Amino acid sequence: MHHALLIPDILDLIFAFIKADSEQYAHRVRKIELPGYVGGWRTVPDHLGVFHVLQVPTPLLPNLTHLAWTDELSLALLWPLLNPRLLSLRISSFQWCPKSTPLLLSKIRGLCPELNTLGLLFYLLDGQEALAESCLPRVIRSWKKLEVLEYSPVGCECILSLSALSYLETLRLRVDNVLNLPANSLSFLSLHNLQFQANSLVTVHSILQAIRSLPKSIDIFLPVYRPGGVGVQTVEPNLQPIAQNASCDNLEEFRMNIALLNRSSSVNSPNILLRVMMAPLFSLPDDDLRAMASA
Repeated sequence: MHHALLIPDILDLIFAFIKADSEQYAHRVRKIELPGYVGGWRTVPDHLGVFHVLQVPTPLLPNLTHLAWTDELSLALLWPLLNPRLLSLRISSFQWCPKSTPLLLSKIRGLCPELNTLGLLFYLLDGQEALAESCLPRVIRSWKKLEVLEYSPVGCECILSLSALSYLETLRLRVDNVLNLPANSLSFLSLHNLQFQANSLVTVHSILQAIRSLPKSIDIFLPVYRPGGVGVQTVEPNLQPIAQNASCDNLEEFRMNIALLNRSSSVNSPNILLRVMMAPLFSLPDDDLRAMASA
C-alpha cells in the first residue's frame, strides 16, 4: 500500500525520523505532495533547514517514488528527498535562477535517473532565455524513459530535442514565447496525447505544422487579452496543418479553447471566447473545419 503525505504530515514524519533516528517511517513513504498554501508556508523553509544543520543522511526517504513540490519552497530543499527510486517529479511555477537552476537540473538528472514522469514549469526574467535554451534540451532528453512530460520550453531547440524521447506518451507544454518551428521537424514514436498552452495563433500553427505524425488527441488552450481579432475566420487558417497532415486519420479527438483573460482572471476560470472541436474518428478535408463559438 502506498502512503501519501501532506503538510503537516510530512513535517511530523521528518521530525520523528530525526528524533528517533529510526527507519521505520522513512522506508514506508512512497509519495509526497506539497501543494501551495497561501499564507501558511513562511516558516517551513526554516524548519526544513534542519537537514543541513544536523547533516541528516540522504536520501531521507529511500523508497520515495512520487514527489510533487510546491513553488513556495526553495528548490534547494529537494536534496534530502531525491533518490534513484524516484519515478515521478513535479516542480511547478518556479522562478529560473541563472546561478542555481542549471546546477539543480543536472543534480536531479544524476540523482533520479529512472524518472518516467516529469513536470517542470518555470518563469524567466528578461535576458535569461539564452542560458535556459542551452541548458534545457540537454537535460530533458537525458531522461530516456520519460512517458509523461509537462514542460515550459524556451525556444525552438527545447521542443525539437523532445523527439529523442522515444517512450513519450503524454506531452503538456506551456509555451510563453513565439515559435517558428520547421515543417515536419517533430517526430514522436509513442505520443498519444498532446496538450499545449500557446501565446499566439502563430505558435499554434507552428507547432501543428511541425508534427510529422499526429497523436490520437490534441488539446490547445490559447489565452488572449483583447476580445477583438479572434474568430472562426482567424483561427481556421492556423488549423489547416491538421487537414494537410498525411497522418490525419490518427487523430481521434481535437479541442481548442480560446479564452479572454485579464489581470483578475486566471487559466483556472477563463472566459471562453471560442471553442473549436472536431469529432472523433473523422476524415478532415481542407474545407471541413467546424468551429463552434460559445457565448
